[in-house]
Amino acid sequence: MIGLGEYHVVAGRIEREGQLGGYFAWVAQHPMCDAAAFMKAALEDNGWKRASRVRVLADGADGLSNLVNTATEETTQRVLDWFHISMRLRPIEQMSPGVATIVGDVDPVLTELLSEKINRVRFQMWNGHWQAALDRLGAIYRTTKKFLSSSCSTDAERIHRFRKHMLDLRDYLCRNHVALRNYAQDRRKGLRISSALAESAMSHLVNERMGKRQPMRWSAEGAHLLLQVRCAVLDNRLETLFREWLPKFRPQTPPLPPVGCRPQL
Repeated sequence: MIGLGEYHVVAGRIEREGQLGGYFAWVAQHPMCDAAAFMKAALEDNGWKRASRVRVLADGADGLSNLVNTATEETTQRVLDWFHISMRLRPIEQMSPGVATIVGDVDPVLTELLSEKINRVRFQMWNGHWQAALDRLGAIYRTTKKFLSSSCSTDAERIHRFRKHMLDLRDYLCRNHVALRNYAQDRRKGLRISSALAESAMSHLVNERMGKRQPMRWSAEGAHLLLQVRCAVLDNRLETLFREWLPKFRPQTPPLPPVGCRPQL
């Protein structure tokens, strides 16, 4: 929460040829903020050209990808963050042994899927076998339905939650099917597969001064301007910007010659 309402902050970090670049952030509700222009300027500051290939790594929201497409005037490559996939798969893996215990000997095939083959789903997703992974989850989801009515209320509730996790994961993957990758292959190529850096950027940019522990209220303009200062600080370019505005601000002194060297006259 910022101020009396909520502001939508767009933030992230740019990587160029494996090297981390600058931060970008702005408040979407700021009346003078042209999001596409801000995005294009951030890309250009980090060496983007018309011929550059852009890869957008995000958690599945279309906003950033669409914004980059608008800024570059072309369709960029979307990549769904592996961390968010893994985070949705983890509860399914954790609940599988308990559900297998409930099923018991009633359905040996389902018990084997739950106790042994559910772990293969992560391997299949990691290696880009998305249809095989979804088929396996679908088989478990359909088969567990009959145990909702034949189990006690506690067990039925556990199975219901288990099936809901599978449904949420399936819907998440289907919504973002164009951004699914062979993550093992991308990792071997040295490509980034996690948006952890972007999450860290959001923490440094926003939570540092606008988090819940900070008893402050912000207008859209104030929050937007503060974000620009935070980006400049993290990019180590705040002093350079001040010198552009105020040439006499902290004039840079030439570096001292190495010890033992005598300056040439």
